Amino acid sequence: MAAESFLTSSLMSRIPGVIHGFGTRAKPAPEVLAAHWDDRPTWKQVHGVRSVEITGPKQAAGDTDGLFTRKKNIPIAAISADCVPILLAKADASVVASVHAGWRGTQACAVQALWLSILDSSAELGIEEKTKNWVAAIGPSIGPCCYETSPEIAQDFLGEYGTRGVPKHRHLNLAEINKIQLEQLGFRAIEIIPYCTRCAKLEGDSDFSFHSYRREKKNGIWQYSAIQLA
Repeated sequence: MAAESFLTSSLMSRIPGVIHGFGTRAKPAPEVLAAHWDDRPTWKQVHGVRSVEITGPKQAAGDTDGLFTRKKNIPIAAISADCVPILLAKADASVVASVHAGWRGTQACAVQALWLSILDSSAELGIEEKTKNWVAAIGPSIGPCCYETSPEIAQDFLGEYGTRGVPKHRHLNLAEINKIQLEQLGFRAIEIIPYCTRCAKLEGDSDFSFHSYRREKKNGIWQYSAIQLA
């Protein structure tokens, strides 16, 4: 799963024509996307559910947490430093997508909102999308080992997702909750990259391997989870 400076999903790697990677603290932007990195859109994540289709290089997408594209050689990404980054790809390498989901975005079902946007856009093209034709990869995020939240938030998620979502007292498993939401949409090819951004140290790393807001208490530091059509 690990590469020299970024991580990949074994499921996503099986799709010819799709390039992807999950950045680390040492190399926040996956090097595999470097050739076209400057053509990525500009956007601001706001912990919401809006999604934007990217149709050209360097597109200004505004305030959005979801991106998708049918165009080749345009990287799209989710930025995270504990929140959940999710990459989606159609198995025929015709569409890729990314979404950022913190606890607010997860509670608001950001990944489901992204999927609805893809469905709407596909319908305009006369395409019927089915989740069985897609792969989802959930990148490194803060794990239930480290993500303690308020009793009220924990109770809300426990009532909706049970112990899969809240495996121990006041501790959320946001990656698993997003997996549940994908399953509810009908996705079956789903992979979680199982590293906690707050505490994980990958093999060979003497220090923490990911940026973590909860650990570092700094704004403006993150890693990219990125994908593009080749």
